Amino acid sequence: MQGGSGNQSPSHWGHRLSFLVAALGLLMIVAGATVTTTRAGDADPEWNFQFWRWFPPISQMNGNLFYEHLHREIGTLLGFAVLALALVLWRTESRSWVRKLGFLAVLLVCLQGALGGLRVLVVSDPGIQEAATQVTGTAGNVGPARIAFAMTHATLAQAFFSLLVVLALVTSRFWIGLGAPTKSVAVSKMRRLALITTGLVFVQLLLGTFVRHSGGGVHLHLTIGLIVVVHLVLLARRALLNHPDVIPVRTVATVLGFLGLVQMGLGFASWGFLMGRTEMDLRTPGVASALFRSSHVALGALVLAGCVSLVLLAYRFMVDQDASEGANPESSSLEEVSVT
Repeated sequence: MQGGSGNQSPSHWGHRLSFLVAALGLLMIVAGATVTTTRAGDADPEWNFQFWRWFPPISQMNGNLFYEHLHREIGTLLGFAVLALALVLWRTESRSWVRKLGFLAVLLVCLQGALGGLRVLVVSDPGIQEAATQVTGTAGNVGPARIAFAMTHATLAQAFFSLLVVLALVTSRFWIGLGAPTKSVAVSKMRRLALITTGLVFVQLLLGTFVRHSGGGVHLHLTIGLIVVVHLVLLARRALLNHPDVIPVRTVATVLGFLGLVQMGLGFASWGFLMGRTEMDLRTPGVASALFRSSHVALGALVLAGCVSLVLLAYRFMVDQDASEGANPESSSLEEVSVT
């Protein structure tokens, strides 16, 4: 993708709005995680496109209704905010690929809302129940379809949040203003490790949604989690040892290593709260349990977004020193802007 040269002037409004929308996206993930943690997803069995009905008086939002309606309200605000962001980028952004990312965000937030609605209606609407159970081949049992919709909804939320963080990154003055990438050693190894780690984190988040919505696969989730933490620490180590002069890459990789360790602690704490709990206990978790489990989901989203950002930074701000010394200027310059 072309762009990222120093002669471009960034859209201050585009970047600020991107940052605010990303923050709202993280809040949305926290709200969704709280809904799952408190088993509040079926508190309101109705769902339709009349979004103004999702803002009832606070006096009517009792118990789990509060979490479910708060989730829908934040989602509604996020949808309008993403639409506003896409319009701002379309009017102010000179890079066509950034404008396209803005419209992709609109498509994803619409899809995310539709999946959330189907997740509710698959439990409450007889027509959708029948269609869903025919697809899954589980006539009379809506459980598998419910889990499938919930997992897809949760996983897409993670990917969508990463896209919002990417928009905040690529619209920043920092991204646009910096010139040619810094020459460093072992660039290909750093990029490869970052890509592998990003894939592992996404698989881990997918397993996490399965654990939260079905209750199975806990030990596999814990095992993959340990592998992810090792990769995050290796990323930080490689960035510090081999690329000390590439400040953006070094900083993000180091933060990711620290977040991985914190995430591991939150994961084991969440597991501890689940041990020996009955279904009634899970529906009414204590404050500490809800806090640890929802924070675990939110931090997972931040780690994935950080890994995606690190991959982009590694391509934007790094060029292989050994390769650039032996390559001709034309091929070197093409490599430097391979993703920018």
